[in-house]
Amino acid sequence: MDCRDAYLKTEALAKTFSDGALAAVRRISLEIRRSEIFCLLGPSGCGKTTTLRLLAGFEKPDAGKIFLEGKDITDSPPEARNIGIVFQDYALFPHLNVLENIAFALWSHPRKARKAMAKDFLEMVGLSDFASYMPHEISGGQQQRAALARALAAEPKILLLDEPFSGLDTRLRQSVREETRNLLRERGTTCILVTHDQEEAMSFADRIALMNEGLIEQTGVPEDVYAAPSNPFVAQFLGRTNLIEGLANGLNADTPIGIIPIDKSTSGHVLLSLRPEHIVLEPANSSQQSGILVRREFKGHDMTHWVKFGDTDIQVDTDFTCTFDAGTPVLLRIRKAATVLSRTEP
Repeated sequence: MDCRDAYLKTEALAKTFSDGALAAVRRISLEIRRSEIFCLLGPSGCGKTTTLRLLAGFEKPDAGKIFLEGKDITDSPPEARNIGIVFQDYALFPHLNVLENIAFALWSHPRKARKAMAKDFLEMVGLSDFASYMPHEISGGQQQRAALARALAAEPKILLLDEPFSGLDTRLRQSVREETRNLLRERGTTCILVTHDQEEAMSFADRIALMNEGLIEQTGVPEDVYAAPSNPFVAQFLGRTNLIEGLANGLNADTPIGIIPIDKSTSGHVLLSLRPEHIVLEPANSSQQSGILVRREFKGHDMTHWVKFGDTDIQVDTDFTCTFDAGTPVLLRIRKAATVLSRTEP
């Protein structure tokens, strides 16, 4: 990204807590566009929530800078940043009803106008009929929408979402996530989502930054990061994959499962990533290098199989029509070239 396009920018942001031997955030540099939906994705403890708290001003960095619209806000207090945040537990005021919670965010407007404005935001998130309800009287999905409405009512320059859907059941999580994304799109709100859920990140965000142990491993459009992971951690965390060692010669590599295509011309020992859905199972014959299907799982719309080639286990994802039984010799047909992750020692 051209740095001139950056709406929010961090330069070498770092944070270490006094009780931690490992830095929570290690020299993170990000550039986020106006109206972009961006996601910090990673496992628990990787530093993504600390990064969010640094952006919000709840934590002070040990080093680095934060810029919003070109202005250095590194030392600005939270209330001066105009950055909104929705926490995992929504943090609605329990003693105020839903309408009053929204109106609280409108404190800078004339008192007489706040109620009408709050009603507009409730209508925007589909909660007009719940204005008089207390937070404990509405569902988790409704609480999430109320928290979102309150955050948007403050008209923040950036909205931060800290695992906002994790407390919802699977079906509700998907619908609320779609509603939230559509709302952010309609309003052109710049948003940063923190999550450990890979599916959530890929379906919600325009771009993702995959974090691990305080570092950003890779940043990009979800489809690009998934298709071309930069290292084994990214390949394994974002989706499922088979890591296979092989001996590369040009655009092919000799591996325990046979000679397979690879995504770039390479020579020598390599580590490859081969996605399970990029493999097709076919009947084997005596002239082909075959494996044994050792286990399968039926999941309704698709199936997962495990195929053994000597000491190497390969995961294969197929649609529901694949009918090979356990114990069947099978051939693997590769539909898409494996990704070269690195050169390895022989």
